[in-house]
Amino acid sequence: MGFSFPTSTGVVCCSPGWKSCSVFVHLGLNSSCPSGTLYPLKRKCPPRKFRVACSSSFSSDLFLVKAARGDPVSRPPVWMMHQAGLYMAIDRKLAERYPSFRERSETTDLIVEISMQPWEAFRPDGVIIFSDILTPLPAFGFPFDIEEIRVPIIQTLIHSEARLKTLHPLYLEKLHFVGESLRLLRWEVNGHNAVLGFVEAP
Repeated sequence: MGFSFPTSTGVVCCSPGWKSCSVFVHLGLNSSCPSGTLYPLKRKCPPRKFRVACSSSFSSDLFLVKAARGDPVSRPPVWMMHQAGLYMAIDRKLAERYPSFRERSETTDLIVEISMQPWEAFRPDGVIIFSDILTPLPAFGFPFDIEEIRVPIIQTLIHSEARLKTLHPLYLEKLHFVGESLRLLRWEVNGHNAVLGFVEAP
């Protein structure tokens, strides 16, 4: 039996023993922020327009990257999804201050702060961006919201060809916070950790 996990280079499927892995997707972001210490969080990197480009600037010696590449490692790499981090008091306090899930997941500073919480507390092998698989929908012209209990609310369902035709090509500028957050997270970890994104599809 095998299993899959997301990495900074895409989605990886592994077989037991951590010696047989296949990278399905290679996706990265350019980053030009200066390096620095990990503490406190650095938020002075000037904002730039969202830009996506293939990149191999991550360190090949990072533990999670080595596992994703199929190199033998001493243990499985570990990271903490935000859903698993909800037990953290610091996260609950932040949610009280910013009760809107979409505000927290679409505001660059909040994304970076939430994403870094497990890293600051436990030093896992990967820092995964705080986001949601529905995040790109408004950039297609498909609005949604998420209630406090994290139930997605789709305002207008696609139930006809006519409704489907009202959607438009992906407008990346509406997702600028994703690129900005990934860039800042890579700057925050300063080469000491893998920064992870995630995707989902049928």
